[in-house]
Amino acid sequence: AVLRSSLREFIASEFMAAVGVPTSRALSLAASETPNVVRDQFYDGNHQQEPGAIVLRMAPTWIRFGTFEIFASRSDWGAVKQ
Repeated sequence: AVLRSSLREFIASEFMAAVGVPTSRALSLAASETPNVVRDQFYDGNHQQEPGAIVLRMAPTWIRFGTFEIFASRSDWGAVKQ
């Protein structure tokens, strides 16, 4: 992701936690040293390189819905129920 989006995600998740909304927490934000992510910020055909970043999040438990989708696409209902 780009730095601006990652920073927004970090701040929003911490704000939600501060006001009592149960959510995962932003543990850290790591920015890349070089602008190496190409994005079209306004979807106008003007692609630019921007600094990349990663938000590390944590939670007491975590359910990733994409995992269920993988098993469901394979009709592996036993794994979905597990």
